[in-house]
Amino acid sequence: MKLSDIRAANRAAGLHFFDPESMRFFWSKIENTIHEGVGGIFFVTSEQMRGDPHLGVAEQPRRWTVRQFDPESGTVETADGFKFQQFNTSSKAHDAARRAAADH
Repeated sequence: MKLSDIRAANRAAGLHFFDPESMRFFWSKIENTIHEGVGGIFFVTSEQMRGDPHLGVAEQPRRWTVRQFDPESGTVETADGFKFQQFNTSSKAHDAARRAAADH
């Protein structure tokens, strides 16, 4: 499976995970590696909460999230057992996604 397949299925289901407005809101980036196995289909995103100096809110560091794609419904969610922005490096998130895909 490719990221383009996941995007197309999400769009075809009438969902908006990959919409530019959604991505901009969280300053999201999607990593291209897909981890697919008996445990499911996983990929990694990163998000960075932007600061607002006028409100005294500091910019936050970029963090990574393990996402799971459901081919039946086209949905993309933070993978079960993981938290939004749980990882502080891309490699740690990919290691977790790889393990989740292999889990049965």
